[in-house]
Amino acid sequence: MRKALAVARFSIVVGSLVASVAASEAALRVLRPDLADLVHSTLRPDRYRIHANPRGTAELHHSPEKGGGQHLVVHNSLGFRQHREFTRQKGPGVVRIGVFGDSYAENLRMPVQYSFTEPLDFLLNQTGGSWEVLNFGTDGYGTDQVYLQYLDEGVALDLDVVLYVYCHNDLIDIIADRLIDVDERGDLRYLPVRRTSPFIETIKRFYLTYFLMESSAVAKEELAAVLAPRYEPETLENSDGDHQAQRHLNHLFKRDPNNPERAHAFRIFRALVAALQHKTERRSQKFFVVMLPFQQSDPDARALLQEMGVPVIDLAPPFAAEVADRHEVFFQHDPHWNEEGNKLAAVHIFQSLARALDVAYPGDGFIRGALSRYYAAFGHSRVSEHWLEPVESDEASKSAVRAKYLALELAPFSG
Repeated sequence: MRKALAVARFSIVVGSLVASVAASEAALRVLRPDLADLVHSTLRPDRYRIHANPRGTAELHHSPEKGGGQHLVVHNSLGFRQHREFTRQKGPGVVRIGVFGDSYAENLRMPVQYSFTEPLDFLLNQTGGSWEVLNFGTDGYGTDQVYLQYLDEGVALDLDVVLYVYCHNDLIDIIADRLIDVDERGDLRYLPVRRTSPFIETIKRFYLTYFLMESSAVAKEELAAVLAPRYEPETLENSDGDHQAQRHLNHLFKRDPNNPERAHAFRIFRALVAALQHKTERRSQKFFVVMLPFQQSDPDARALLQEMGVPVIDLAPPFAAEVADRHEVFFQHDPHWNEEGNKLAAVHIFQSLARALDVAYPGDGFIRGALSRYYAAFGHSRVSEHWLEPVESDEASKSAVRAKYLALELAPFSG
């Protein structure tokens, strides 16, 4: 009798626990749709186990800001988050700029016309000649995946300029991805494929897992340790480069800047950037690293790039000079830069490229006027008047801008 009663009590406790978890999970799926990207993220392995952007797709995304609504996200036939198409074969006289990087380059969190690649493209084309800015940006990429993407996708598109938008967590991604290492001579080597256990794959599919990590520092530490074992290339069994591995390593890097994993990441980072620099030079391509402003910058990486002689477009000084409060250029409820931040990035990347590539333009007034014409095409603009100068812009001019940069919205393609 006592045994039966104990079993019954145990069953009630387990049943209640399961019901509570199920109810919590159901509630989170309704109340926290923003967690969907983490829960449903998958790695689509290709030759080097990097998840590729979809080709020819369109879907709605939520803005990270409260009340920000939804916006359309299109990936064109080449996988770029741009609502316009590009031909594989570069046209005569065209100068192609390939922008590589992670979420700060892809800019899924806003309408595409505010992503810095588009006003940058517009500014360049206002100077004369023919320019194409191609956005290879892929959410979650590190330096390792940027390097592989350049080889697999960038080389075939005959680029003239390569921009790598560096974010401090790219070092973390290098360790979390476990795709590439360096040997004792400092040469790059690929790591073997490793599988994730069914248990890890299961708990990664619960909204509750990410909610607990977000809500509790203790839970974050414990769950991250489960999801992301320490980096041991010879004995590692679980690896898929997920976001939680990045978060766990990010905590370690901040807590201990002398962490050996951080030092190892810098060795790999150096080798990857050197390889990118070498391969672009062989193809007579100009190579630049764009350093993000504020907490996304990294003085150690900046010093290393300077030591290596890599040309850097450092956005930190102009942002510091022009922005009184970082919340002016970053989302309130998301760590990424907003539409205003992208506008400033377009301005200062344009200025740096113009100097480096000997592109003539009539000064800052030209930039203000051109940007005013660009943003006027999109009605209720989400940027401030900074770097804008009121100019006359007729409806035909506005329609021409929209027709170029929103071509796939205005005339949807079959993906």
